[in-house]
Formats: sequence, C-alpha cells, structure tokens
Amino acid sequence: MPLEDRLQAALDRQEVAEFIVTNSMLGDSRKPGDWERYRRRYAERITIDYSSTLKDEVRSIDRETLMPYWKSLVDAFDVTQHRVTNVVVTLDGDTAKSRAYVVSNHRIGQDVWSCGGIYDGRPRARCGRGRRLEDHRARLLPAVRNRRSRRVRARPRQCPALAAQVRRLR
Repeated sequence: MPLEDRLQAALDRQEVAEFIVTNSMLGDSRKPGDWERYRRRYAERITIDYSSTLKDEVRSIDRETLMPYWKSLVDAFDVTQHRVTNVVVTLDGDTAKSRAYVVSNHRIGQDVWSCGGIYDGRPRARCGRGRRLEDHRARLLPAVRNRRSRRVRARPRQCPALAAQVRRLR
C-alpha cells in the first residue's frame, strides 16, 4: 500500500476514534446545545443491541424515538460519566467499525452505580455532514452500586424504566 494511502487510513482511524470518544462526552454533558450535537451524531435509523445486558431484542429504531428515551435516562441521574478507552478501528473502504472499552458511573445524590464493558459501533463513512453512528452494541457487566452509598432513591416520575432498573439492583 502506498505511503499516502497508509497515512490516509491512519487519519481515518484517528477520526473515528475521536468520534467515538467525543460521542460519549457529549452524551454526558449538561451544557446547552451538547445534547443536540450528540443527537445529530446518530443516523436517522440506528440498530441498537443491548441484548447481552438487558435481555432485550436487537432493534432498529428511529433516532427521533431513541433520543428522547436516552435523554430521560441521562436526566434521571445527577451526573453520568462514560469513560471510553482502548478504541480499535477497522476500515474497509468507506466502512468503519469500532470497538472500545467503556466504564461508566451514574450518580443520584450519594448513590453511584458503576458498570463496564465493550461498545461496538459502526460509524457511517463521511457523507458531507460528518460521520453518523449506524450501529451501537453494548456488552456490559452488571452494574455495581457503591457500597458506601446510602439506600437507593430512584426518581420514578422522571424515568419509570430507571426506577425498575434500580429496584433490580437492590
């Protein structure tokens, strides 16, 4: 492979890795406008796979349906933090695949839940509007509550799904 092609491939892999890490940071951010930037980074229709974690089906869902649901989950916590590391990017023409470790913390008051696992993704190749994530697969270990925390107090009115998750963690 000519040097110019190898350099372009290295730049493309770095671009995808930055896309994946920045995506997690935008999802956690509470700054005005960041959630909209996060939302726009997903394809109009995305395949979501949390089957190994939530025993849910793999599904293809419209971004406009998924994003309000995810926002309600994030907003139910006082703070979230998703640390993404060890990003590996594979290129095949205009297609990119990524795999990364993720460790996340979710806090309500003094209660903190931590979990970790692997995120697999498929950012669509550049299309004039930047990359868009088409597939998102999470293989996460069960969440662990910080042992020093007090009794869990979920906010069921803000997020019934979160309350159900928290009850299962007790």
